[in-house]
Amino acid sequence: QFWMHETLGEYNDLTTNFVFFFYFVFIIILLYYFIKKYASRFISLLFAFMFSTMPLIFYHAYNGYADLPLSYYNLIAFILLFSWIKDKEKKDLILSAIFFGIALWVKTEALFFIFSSALVLGYYLFSSKFIESRLKIFLDFLLSFLIFILPLLYFNFRHNLGVSNIDSGAGFHSEVFKSLFQSLFMSSNWNIWWMAVVVIFALNIKMIIKKK
Repeated sequence: QFWMHETLGEYNDLTTNFVFFFYFVFIIILLYYFIKKYASRFISLLFAFMFSTMPLIFYHAYNGYADLPLSYYNLIAFILLFSWIKDKEKKDLILSAIFFGIALWVKTEALFFIFSSALVLGYYLFSSKFIESRLKIFLDFLLSFLIFILPLLYFNFRHNLGVSNIDSGAGFHSEVFKSLFQSLFMSSNWNIWWMAVVVIFALNIKMIIKKK
């Protein structure tokens, strides 16, 4: 964005919104090709189309928030982690950790996704047949992530920056669930996507339980 402003010689928030439009397009492309590995072209196109019509996703395609870039890098990281679970290619695991690192450079909220992914990886490793190498695999993932974000950690430490913006500390706030439900399922972000997910989940519940 800064480079675009410098090139134009002026501040132009309309032009720099193209940055976010391209993030939107590439998220749809990534989603399509990921689903296409496991489903037909029609199903892949259908889900990519439904996802692209979600109001919350589409809204972020033409504004200057960091949420869409955050989603893009998290999606790549998730796909790579999933690919490693399927194929056990070490480069996928390392690249997944690096893209989670990129996501953290974009926005601190990436920590939630990194933590949940580390839990998934840990559960998978310790519930599978990785007897001797499970700790090494987990450390490969963790160290690749930490090495990539070292400059960011140093910058934060150097300028006394933390990861929390809550003065009184974290606490349980049950009121967020109502807002979350409205944002996802009601007027703020109503879409047939959610109904499709629930129906497909119900139709494939035996396969989901069997394959965990």
